[in-house]
Amino acid sequence: MNTFIIFMFCIISGGLGFFLSNQLKDKIIVSTEKQIDKFRLYYEVLNKWLKVEFDHYNIEDYFVERGYKTIAIYGMGELGNRLYERLDNSSIVVSYGIDRDPTLAFADLDILAFDEEERFEGVDCIVVSSVNAYDSIKKELRNKCDCDIISLEDVVYGM
Repeated sequence: MNTFIIFMFCIISGGLGFFLSNQLKDKIIVSTEKQIDKFRLYYEVLNKWLKVEFDHYNIEDYFVERGYKTIAIYGMGELGNRLYERLDNSSIVVSYGIDRDPTLAFADLDILAFDEEERFEGVDCIVVSSVNAYDSIKKELRNKCDCDIISLEDVVYGM
């Protein structure tokens, strides 16, 4: 009888372990696919940006042509920092950056936390550099400010 109980325990434990490992594997695959999609979109935006600039069209021109003089950048990761660097010393004033974790930003710029919406003022538009999450970010920002909110992807493809 003891042998049977041990045998059944081993069978159940093995089955449970197999099930849980498959669940974990599926979560890892989904997470990895999301990361791949994110970085593929980043690559496409940066590649288009470079192509346009090689054709002698500066990203500054996009903002000038639309009457934007002062902007903020939401998302101070790699794309947000590249935008800031490109617009630094141009006719476009980048007043501040916005990030959910302002301590991680490395631009030489005032970075506001996402919950400091009382300070989201004085700009013509906010450019969202987190292109993979633009729709949800725009929806959240719309409740915090009344300026235009545009995606860096739209800026690059609109040049």
